[in-house]
Amino acid sequence: MLDFFDNKLIGKDASVGDIDTYDLCLDIKKCRKDDHWVLRDTTSFLFSYDEYGQHKMRYNIIDIYGNEQTEKYEVNLLEEKVSGKL
Repeated sequence: MLDFFDNKLIGKDASVGDIDTYDLCLDIKKCRKDDHWVLRDTTSFLFSYDEYGQHKMRYNIIDIYGNEQTEKYEVNLLEEKVSGKL
C-alpha cells in the first residue's frame, strides 16, 4: 500500500504468503547508480524525494518457492497534494 504527502512517500507491505525477499526501487533511473533508492526487506517506510514530479518505481518479490513477480508503479508527486489512500 502506498500513499504520499508533499514530496514524501509512505508505504506498508501488505503481502500475503511466504515471502523470501523483496526490494522496492523508488526511482528506476536512480536505482542503478545509487543503493539509497532501493529498499530491501522492510515492512514499512517513509521516503522523501528530492524533487516533485513523476517517479517510476519497481517492486520485485520472491517467495520461498523461487517464484518471482515484478510490478511497476508510477507516482506523481505534486506540491500540496494528498492521495488519501492511507
